[in-house]
Parts: sequence; C-alpha cells; structure tokens
Amino acid sequence: MPTPAICHIRLETSINKLSSCKTLPMAGGDLNAEYDCSGLLKQLFQCFGIYLPRNGAEQAAASSLAHSFREQDQREQLIKTKGIAAASLLRFPGHIMLYLGSIEGRAYALHALYGYSQPSAQGDRIVKVNKTVVSDLSLGEGSARKSLLQRLSGIYQVCIP
Repeated sequence: MPTPAICHIRLETSINKLSSCKTLPMAGGDLNAEYDCSGLLKQLFQCFGIYLPRNGAEQAAASSLAHSFREQDQREQLIKTKGIAAASLLRFPGHIMLYLGSIEGRAYALHALYGYSQPSAQGDRIVKVNKTVVSDLSLGEGSARKSLLQRLSGIYQVCIP
C-alpha cells in the first residue's frame, strides 16, 4: 500500500492552516456556506491540493482503510499506532474528524461539531457546540449515545490518487 503523501506535512503546518478555521460556525450539510464536518475536511485538504469528496462516507471510501473497529478493540491505542497525525480520518456514521495526534495517551481530532450527549440526573442532554473544535474523543462519555471514541467505526488514511 502506498504511503499517504500528506503524512510528511508537519502537524505545526496543519495547525497553522487550521488557525483561520477554528472560529468558523458549523452547520449541517454546509448550509449558507458554513461548514459541517465533511465540508471542513474537504476545504482543509484542498489547501494542500488534495481533493476529498463532499460527504463523510465518500471521504472514507476515497481513503485507505487502516482499521475497522470491533467492540473489544483498545481504541485509543489503535488510533495511536494506526493513525497518522494530520493524515488520518476518524469516522462513525454521520460524523468524520481529522486525527491530529495523541497527548498523554489521548487522541485529539479536529472536527466541526454540532453537539454531543452528556449524562445528567434527568437523562442525557445535548450540549450544543456548533463550531469547529479540537477535542479529545471522550465527548459524550457516560451517555446513552456513547463517547466519540466508542462510536468510531474506522480509521482511514488520506492518499493522493
């Protein structure tokens, strides 16, 4: 399998490119020129001359599958060993993120996030974020919907065709 060309781009370069994105509002389906998760990644990779399709499922299909998660997987460890910072997409149905690297064993990702579930005494509540964020994957932990980490279905490497 060919090595993804973008893996040679330094994380600092990616973060510099992202600095203008981090305050962008987020909207599902790229409404009114605002970004949803796949639209953000499409625009980001376009900065490096890499074309990604508009839809998250199509973005994953256009990339190389590095790992398909199973229930018993040690997910943080697999992301750390199989993911490439600034070149791996983390996906679950309905959402896609860019893996940025791990700090103290926790994986971090860039994504346009509407919100996440948070457990409360009255049951889960939605915490509305509606922005482009860098976060670890624990958001949603303890909720009925599960954390971002627990919901992941795969790791995908972005490649130049």
